[in-house]
Amino acid sequence: MKINKLLISLCFAFALFFCANSLVAFAATEITWPGNNATTVYDQSEGLFSADSSGLDFYNGQLFVVENGDGMMWVLDVAKNGTLSFASGYSKGKGKKIKFKTNPSSSKAADTEGITADEEGFVYVCTERDSANKSVSKNAVLKVDPKASGDTVVATQEWNLTSSLPKVSDSNVGLEAVEWVSNSELEGKLYDKNKGGLFKSSNYPNQAANGVFFVALEDNGHVYAYILNKDETSVQIADIDTGLGCAMALDYDVSQDVLWAATDNNKKNLSVQIIFNGANTPSITQVKPASTVSTGENYEGFAIATDDYATNGEKPVFKLMDGKETQILLVGSIRVNYSTGGNDNTGSSSSKEEITNSSKPQASKEETTNSSKPQASKEETANSSKPQASKEETTTNSKVESSKGGAVENNSTQETSKSPITRPNKSNEDLSKNEEPSAGGCKSNASAESSIFFVATLAVILVVALKKKKA
Repeated sequence: MKINKLLISLCFAFALFFCANSLVAFAATEITWPGNNATTVYDQSEGLFSADSSGLDFYNGQLFVVENGDGMMWVLDVAKNGTLSFASGYSKGKGKKIKFKTNPSSSKAADTEGITADEEGFVYVCTERDSANKSVSKNAVLKVDPKASGDTVVATQEWNLTSSLPKVSDSNVGLEAVEWVSNSELEGKLYDKNKGGLFKSSNYPNQAANGVFFVALEDNGHVYAYILNKDETSVQIADIDTGLGCAMALDYDVSQDVLWAATDNNKKNLSVQIIFNGANTPSITQVKPASTVSTGENYEGFAIATDDYATNGEKPVFKLMDGKETQILLVGSIRVNYSTGGNDNTGSSSSKEEITNSSKPQASKEETTNSSKPQASKEETANSSKPQASKEETTTNSKVESSKGGAVENNSTQETSKSPITRPNKSNEDLSKNEEPSAGGCKSNASAESSIFFVATLAVILVVALKKKKA
C-alpha cells in the first residue's frame, strides 16, 4: 500500500511538473496591443521583395529587409511622412545576395532569416543553414557591408553558434532573428550567466561592435544573448525563455528599454516584451497583436521606428510576411511611451518638403576618398571604417540617439535618382476573430491544451485505481 501511494505521489509530481513547464506562457502577464489597432498594407499591388521575406530591422531612418530563399537583403529609406524609397544600390525585387565568409564561391547563398544593424551601420544577418546543404544546421551570424558594391556581398566576419545552442529537431527551425543592442543599454540591467552577475562590457575586451547580440531560436522560443568577439569566437551570456514556444522576430526599443520577441501565425502572431531589470530572470509581458493583424498570416519580421517618427503620440511599427509576393509589408503604430501606459503626444507630422530620406551612418566626401570598405581580414575588420557612402549621396551629419542605444551620426541624405514607393490609403479591417493559419515557420501545436488533457486523464486514472484498491 505504501508503494502504491508513493507511485501515485510520483505520478502527480511528474504531471504537475509537465503541466507547469508547458504553461509558462500562461504565467506571463498578457496585455492587448498598446497602440492604435489600425494597420495598412503598404505594398498592395507591387512586389517589393520576394515570397521568402523573413526579417526586418529599423535603424537610423532606414528599414532593413532580408529574405531566406536567395539570401537577399534590401535597404529602404523611411521618410517621416511614411513614404518608403529604396536606398542607393537597391531596387524593387533586386537586393544584394549574401554569402558565407567560409563558403564564398558557392552558387548558393546563405539561408538568411533575421537582420540587424550596429551603431556604425554594418549589417548582421543570422542563418539557420547553408542553402547549399539544407539538411544540416548552421546557426551563424554574418557581418556584411550594406553599401558594398555589386549584387553579391560576402560576409567579412562569421560567427558559428551551432555548437553553443540546443540541438534543433530540424535544420529548418534554427535561428530566426538577430538583434544588436548597445552595451550602454544593458550595463547593470542584463544578468550575465557567464560571469554570475550583472553585465559589464569591460569583462569582454575582445568584444566586437560595442554591443550584445540577441538571437532567437525557432525550435524552442528561447532568446540567447551573445558576446561576439573580434576573432570570431563567441560567449553566450544569457538564455531567456520567452514562454512562447517559438520565436521568429526580435527588436529592441531603446526609448522604452524593451526587447521584443514575436511569433508567427502558428502562435497567433503573439509577442512578448522583455525588460532587463537586473534580476536573474527578466520581466516578460505577453502582447496580443493589433486587432487588424490577421492571426492566420505568417508574419516573421517585426520592427519599431524611433520616437522622432511619431505622430500624435504613436510611432510606426512594421511587420513582414513570409510566403507571398505582394501585400507582405504591414504598417501599424504603437504608443511612444507604451511601457508606462501613457499617451504622450511626442512627434508631429512633417511636410514632404521638410523631410529628407535619412540613411545609415556614412562617410563625408573627404572620408570616402580616404577610406576603404570593410575587408575580410581580422586586422582590417577590427579597425574597419563605417560602410562607405555612395558617390551619388551627399550627407549632413548630426548627432542623434540610435534606435538601439548610443549616440550615432544621423545623415540626412538627398538623392535625385530616387522614386518613392506609392503607399495606399486603404486600411485593414478588424480581424480580431481568429483566422485559419497559413503555412508558417513555428511548429503548430497546442502544448498547453495537451498538458491540461494529460493531467486530467492521469487524475481520472489515479482516482479509478484508488477506488478499486479500496473496494
